[in-house]
Amino acid sequence: MAAKFYRSHDDKVIGGVCGGIAKYFHFDPTIVRLVAAASVLLGGVGIVGYVLLWLFTPDSATGDLGADNVISFYEAHRDRSATPPRG
Repeated sequence: MAAKFYRSHDDKVIGGVCGGIAKYFHFDPTIVRLVAAASVLLGGVGIVGYVLLWLFTPDSATGDLGADNVISFYEAHRDRSATPPRG
């Protein structure tokens, strides 16, 4: 049975992507985080890749996508009426 790739719920610093990659490939999470940081510093491609993996990879504990969190945050805050400035 093939292993599935999930974001790590237990070993995460920001979104659990690096922890999930480390678990999937049986690497040390620190090494994966260093490679991710280097890819951010060397051209910024790491930022786009990290965000895409966070949005479209399910969480290991809940199975929710990162995009689900963004959508629920938006839905919770879009109904707020703007308060007029005082003055």
